[in-house]
Amino acid sequence: MRLSIVAYGRAQIGPAPDISATAYPQGVQPGVGLELLPGAPVHLVGLHALVEVDVSTEERFPHRPVRGLELADLDHASTVEADAAHRHGHLGRYPATALAGARLAKVSILVIGGTGRVGSHVVRKLTEATQSVRVLGRSASGPGAVRGSIDDPAAVRRALEGADGVVIAVESGTTAAAARAVHELGVRNVVEAAAPGTLVVLVTQIYLTRADEHPEMGYILGARLAGEEAVRRSGLPYTIVRPSWLTGQPGGRGALLLDQGDTGDGQVSREDIAEICVQALRVPAARGKTFEVYGVPGDPVADWQAAFAKLAGDAA
Repeated sequence: MRLSIVAYGRAQIGPAPDISATAYPQGVQPGVGLELLPGAPVHLVGLHALVEVDVSTEERFPHRPVRGLELADLDHASTVEADAAHRHGHLGRYPATALAGARLAKVSILVIGGTGRVGSHVVRKLTEATQSVRVLGRSASGPGAVRGSIDDPAAVRRALEGADGVVIAVESGTTAAAARAVHELGVRNVVEAAAPGTLVVLVTQIYLTRADEHPEMGYILGARLAGEEAVRRSGLPYTIVRPSWLTGQPGGRGALLLDQGDTGDGQVSREDIAEICVQALRVPAARGKTFEVYGVPGDPVADWQAAFAKLAGDAA
């Protein structure tokens, strides 16, 4: 059977074979088709603009029901296959959020700090992936540019209009007041102005929970930690990326350790952090998680879904 769902918001789906779909106010256009084998009545399917699928069933459903979803654009129909075979006779509810090999739908992404040393890499990578990208920055110029800074609520509101996601990769001045204005109050400006469902990717740093190891940076670490908490409390979908010491080395030349607990030390390429930001926009397994990143010997990440899935979600 084939179920039609919408590209924005949610669609209510009735039990097979009597299928009906009703779009919520945000979603009015046909979107992705979902292919299911008979026998698994689906009671809710939600598809969000950033290729985030949530499937629940009242009966048997596999542990990995979604494979190989590809979207070239939000209004470009595609198909995912779901295997509704019985699983060891176990009855229950299985969420389906794994999207192995998924590509980012064509959406509008705001990069705050997009002229900076990390943000400029994010902008380039998104542009190469033919995404609609806009930049908020004091020196921003060109198509999609919004002049201003994260500590200006009016500029943040203008820049966020129509954005599906936002990457925050900002640096601050060297005083406690400047750090708080950017990393705490500025981040709060973003989450307060963002529309419900806007995906937030925030770049901070390691040492946030052990400022005593670097007292000379205490003012900035405290401000960044407060900014993280504002994102977690916002109710928005998010990923928080904590790089180790940043370098200007080319990315994609070694392995990356995604860790949690804020106990490590090391270095990582700015370009690799930009790649993680882009992947966090694409891969639902990154949602609701905070993690540190270190460059380590080995091969580059080949499976971002698996890399993010190994991480624990943040405590509610």
